Amino acid sequence: MWLLNTHTAELRDFASSKDIRYAIISHVWQQEPKEQTFHEVRAVSALCKASGSEPAVDPFSLLSRKIRDCCRMAARAGYDWLWLDTCCIDQHSSAELSEAINSMFTWYAAAQVCYVYLHDVGDDEDPAKDGSAFRRSVWHTRGWTLQELLAPACVIFLSKTWHTLGSKHSLAKALSQVSGIKEGVLTRERTDWLESVSVAERMSWAAHRQTTRIEDRAYSLMGIFGINMPTIYGEGPRAFMRLQEEILQRIPDQSIFAWGRIHPNFKNAVEDLRHGDVVETEQLAPATDLAASDAQARLEDLLAPSPAEFAHSAAIKSLSILDLATKYGIRGQVSQYTLTSYGMLVELPVSEDWVLVGMTEPDATDAAADVEATEPVTEEPAAASADEAPALPEESTVSRRVFAAVLACAENSQTLLVLLLRPVGHASSAQYVVGEYITDPESGERRYYRAALYPRFPVPTRTRGEIKTANVPFASFAPRQVYIRHNYATLTLGEARLRHAAQGQSPHRVVYTFHAPQWTLNQLQARHALAVHPTREDGLTLQVPYDVSSGKLEHAVSSAQLIDRARREVVVVRVGVGCACFDPTPTNNSLPNESTIAQLWIDARVAPIPEPGYARPYGTPLSLGELESDGHGRRAARAPCAAGRVHLCSKGKSREGELASHEALVAVFRTAGREIRVRIEPQRGFEPIRGPVWSNYGIAFEIADVVDDVDPQSPNVGEASMTAAAAAGPSTSSMPQQVQAQRAQMPPMNGDEVVYAATVPVEASPSGSPKSVLSTFFGVFRKTKA
Repeated sequence: MWLLNTHTAELRDFASSKDIRYAIISHVWQQEPKEQTFHEVRAVSALCKASGSEPAVDPFSLLSRKIRDCCRMAARAGYDWLWLDTCCIDQHSSAELSEAINSMFTWYAAAQVCYVYLHDVGDDEDPAKDGSAFRRSVWHTRGWTLQELLAPACVIFLSKTWHTLGSKHSLAKALSQVSGIKEGVLTRERTDWLESVSVAERMSWAAHRQTTRIEDRAYSLMGIFGINMPTIYGEGPRAFMRLQEEILQRIPDQSIFAWGRIHPNFKNAVEDLRHGDVVETEQLAPATDLAASDAQARLEDLLAPSPAEFAHSAAIKSLSILDLATKYGIRGQVSQYTLTSYGMLVELPVSEDWVLVGMTEPDATDAAADVEATEPVTEEPAAASADEAPALPEESTVSRRVFAAVLACAENSQTLLVLLLRPVGHASSAQYVVGEYITDPESGERRYYRAALYPRFPVPTRTRGEIKTANVPFASFAPRQVYIRHNYATLTLGEARLRHAAQGQSPHRVVYTFHAPQWTLNQLQARHALAVHPTREDGLTLQVPYDVSSGKLEHAVSSAQLIDRARREVVVVRVGVGCACFDPTPTNNSLPNESTIAQLWIDARVAPIPEPGYARPYGTPLSLGELESDGHGRRAARAPCAAGRVHLCSKGKSREGELASHEALVAVFRTAGREIRVRIEPQRGFEPIRGPVWSNYGIAFEIADVVDDVDPQSPNVGEASMTAAAAAGPSTSSMPQQVQAQRAQMPPMNGDEVVYAATVPVEASPSGSPKSVLSTFFGVFRKTKA
């Protein structure tokens, strides 16, 4: 380790810290003034040696004020050597940085004294009183300062003027209230002051602390658990996963699984699971500092994604296998953990019975492996004879089963902690995930709970129909090897885009976007001489914001204009959210619900191009044709609408009023001699605008000519025809204006000229219909001399 001489400001490397008396500094890094690094301090020392001037240059005059005051404080206390992380670690060397991180807890423990410099605390008030600057110091919120508080035996707190505020022992009560660490741990009342604390409680100390690098949330805890492992900056949250895996191999403590929400009463949790509504796994539960799109999957994992998930686990205590057997009557085995591709393989006492979620009949919910066993009243199996197993409900009526697995930890002497396990896939699967949605006893909301407290005290139970008071039958748990999901490979993958709830956006305010790429607009211009407005630098983007809480029905509309200057008309295609297509005089005197208001819709209108200086008229609604398939045999449903609109109503599993990811909607609008197809489909992996967006859709326009009142017996119907105009071709006056204009601009050439017209059927006409949808192409052939 590198130490700084408090008299000469010289850095020296020592092979070991055992035989050296040194002081160590704990502080918070500051941007202003800039901290001096290892190489800058060595450069100062080299400059002073090379100066050769008389008198010699004082090296402290070239060092930062913090280093000068640190050296002065340590030298005044009789220490020749000082360790300060800013200048005693060569951070340009990854090997030296990794060695320092793995050894830092030991270095702080070996120091004779640790000076804690608090740059944001004055010395004009009692640091122990409530609301003092000492209690509010940012030092208490940093990740690395946790081990700097615990490791040294002697800790002295200094104000920003380098005056003593107190020691770790004199301020133990205030420190305990701020940090959540018990006073006995801070003052080391027991020789095993740290080893006697459960893993969950130690993790809870770091739950509200922050680090600049996400990996440091794990690296700053290595010394507290006695773990050494390589440091790999850039691995992100995997660092904390590796730390937990190392803890499992070194510390026999299953409280490491006791994170997240824990239900206070297992009996009530079981009752709620039976009678509560089944919540699909797509509904995400909030998790601390995690993206909402990944929250559900990570809550189901065995290991925690960050220390923040242990915020409510400070009361969890570890139990030995002997305690489980003698105090609770549960036979357990020494657990061994194996990481496999199916999850973490672990042997736990798992309940032989299960709870079927969402069942309303209590007499048909649980299946028992042994009808002789004593069962709680709330978990009574279905009545059955000795020769007949209890009947199970049909598979279609059950979403999933929940088992209970006992952990070797408890909150107090009266309750055990049980994990709630759900089989993945079929009911007999050996692979499980953790947790289920249960009603919060305080708020009444459905929240995701990973575990519950199992009571040891007597409760009313039923044995062969007789109700009596007895202990909860822990004997119904049997050791079983299970695979519990450990989503190691997907920690840094998944959706990076956050939904509105994760971005702080009101859940009632959403934004929909519809985007048409530039190449589709270019095709409309080239093939049909249609200009599209409004356009951006990259295609057409329509934004439809909608506020459900406002109660307005016709306020979220955006439109695209297809301008045809040859016909002197403009077709306006509108997309909107919120339609008044409900009964205007409801009998229940209530407004429609949010799902009715929030449906997306589309319509089209045609109007003449206004003269300059005149407002564009509202236009005439276009007639609506039938909805078409998306080309894959799937089609979105069409909701009835009195306003003549097309609603993007889904037939699949999706949010109400939206298309599923595999669906597409093709709406057909007809005007004189022309048919306009508008195709809308969900668009993923693309962000046309920056900012919070609820849903993205792609929009495309297709134009086809329509020939009305065509004789079905005409030879031109159902087959393509080419008519040469060398002798009696089609009149140029029958060609579209843009083709006539193009032909008039062609320079005169020697040779024969052929004008042709081809009529091609685009859509088969229904039986008995007087109309056929045709597309007529005009062109000019010129035969020139070779």
